[in-house]
Amino acid sequence: MSDQYIPVEKLKVTEKFEELSDWIWDEVHKWPRLAQNTIGEQLLNAADSVGANLVEGGNREGDPDALRFFVFARGSAAEAAY
Repeated sequence: MSDQYIPVEKLKVTEKFEELSDWIWDEVHKWPRLAQNTIGEQLLNAADSVGANLVEGGNREGDPDALRFFVFARGSAAEAAY
């Protein structure tokens, strides 16, 4: 295992969630207005917060603080999947 640091923004998981979030945005915009304003908005917020929390956690000082944001990201991913 390498001790070399890789920024969270460069990890595949962050890239994949960014792609997924972009795809969700495109799909939700095709929905009827009521669906966009209810479940669509909730889905978009959850999907967008995954990447945001991964990046924020990766740029925090100290493991406990970073871990807290990674846990938030995991929760948002579960919410989006639901």
